[in-house]
Amino acid sequence: MRWLARARWPLLGIALLLAALWWLRAPIADYLLPRSTTERLLAQAEQALMAGRLRGKDGAGALERFNAVLARDPDHAAARAGLERVARAALAGAEQRLEQGEPTRGSPARRY
Repeated sequence: MRWLARARWPLLGIALLLAALWWLRAPIADYLLPRSTTERLLAQAEQALMAGRLRGKDGAGALERFNAVLARDPDHAAARAGLERVARAALAGAEQRLEQGEPTRGSPARRY
């Protein structure tokens, strides 16, 4: 029984350390494996682009995701190529709306 009294504090410390590691597992993994965060952001950006969500108010659009990758790595070739595809998709959508006679955002026809 005496060994239990001695081991109580080290065991409590180990339990608290394990709980803290479990609670902080995502930030620690992102710090130790920054590549996985970049890959996750790229995958989310590609999904948003395929779904037609070029921009999002909540930051979930393709533009925001590709920019997040570039904030981590300014020379990331896939993110730069993704931004070019976002720009082409936005331009194609604007041209299509103009051909259909739909007023653009900020035009005088849209205000009335």
